[in-house]
Amino acid sequence: MKNVLLLLLVLMAAPALAGEPVTVTMAGDCTLGEFKGQSPGGLFREVFRQKGPKWPFGGVGEYFRTDDLTFVNLEGPLTSIPQKVVKKFPIKGDPAHVQALVEGSVEVVNLSNNHILDCGRDGLADTLRVLSRAGIAYAGEGHVYETTVRGVTIAFFGYNGWSADPGLIARIRRDLAASRAHAKIVEFHWGVERTYRHNAVQERLAHAAADAGAAFVVGAHPHVVQDVQVYKGVPIVYSMGNFVFGANKNPADKDSMLVRARFTRGGLLDWQVIPARLSSVPHTNDYRPVIVKDERERQRILRKVGL
Repeated sequence: MKNVLLLLLVLMAAPALAGEPVTVTMAGDCTLGEFKGQSPGGLFREVFRQKGPKWPFGGVGEYFRTDDLTFVNLEGPLTSIPQKVVKKFPIKGDPAHVQALVEGSVEVVNLSNNHILDCGRDGLADTLRVLSRAGIAYAGEGHVYETTVRGVTIAFFGYNGWSADPGLIARIRRDLAASRAHAKIVEFHWGVERTYRHNAVQERLAHAAADAGAAFVVGAHPHVVQDVQVYKGVPIVYSMGNFVFGANKNPADKDSMLVRARFTRGGLLDWQVIPARLSSVPHTNDYRPVIVKDERERQRILRKVGL
C-alpha cells in the first residue's frame, strides 16, 4: 500500500517537475514610427492616432494574447529626442507608440538592429526608459532578458550579425554560457535586404549560436521572409520578414510570419511557422498584420521558406 501511495505521489509530481510547456510567439521587424522625411498621408503615427493603440497588433491577438511570451524586433527608437544620425532612412517613433506593444500583449523586444541608434545613445537610453515604464522587457545591445514561467526559465539574446566576426562569436558563446536558462532564444539582425535565402555569414552565426546552447534562432532585417533550417535539432528562421512596419507605406512583398514554440525544462518541445501578411488589406500597408487563412496562400508562404 505504501508503495502504491508513493507511486501516486511521484506521478502527481511529475508534471510539476517537468515544467508545464511555456509558449513563446516571435515576429519580425516592428517600426512603430516612420523615417525622417517620409511623406505625409498614411503614416504610422497618423493611423495610430486615428485607430488607437489596439490597432497594430489586433489582427494577431488570438496568438499574442494566448501565449506566455511574445518577442518582436523593435526597429527604431521610441523617443522625443531629435534624430542625430545622418543616413538615408533614419527611423524613430513617438514614445506614446509603446502602448501598441502593451495593448498587443508583446512582452519582450529585441533592440539589436541598424536603426535603434538613429537618435544616438541618448535616444536608446530614452527608449529603455519608455519600455521599462510600460513594463516591456528587452534584449540586445548588451542586455539579456531572463524570465521564469511555471518553473521554466527562458532567456532572450539579441545581436547585430553583419559579419561572422570571431569576437562576436566569442561573445555569443560567453553570453549563452553565462545563462542557466532552460531555453535560450537568440535573435540576429543580419542578411541582405530583399533576398529570400540566407547567406554564409548568417549560417555561420546561427550555427555558432546553436553550438553554444541556443534552443531557437530567429532573424530579421531582410524585410522579406527567408528560408528555415534545422541544425543539430535547433530551428533557425533566417528572416521572419516585416511585421508592424511603419517605414514603408506599401511594401511590394507583404508576406510575413509568426513563429511559435513551446519549451519545457528540457528545452524545445515543438514549434511551427504561421504564415501572415503585414497588412490586413492588399493595396497598402495599414500597419495591422493578420494571419493568412486561405490554404493556398498558407502553403505558398510555407513553400517559400522551405517548409
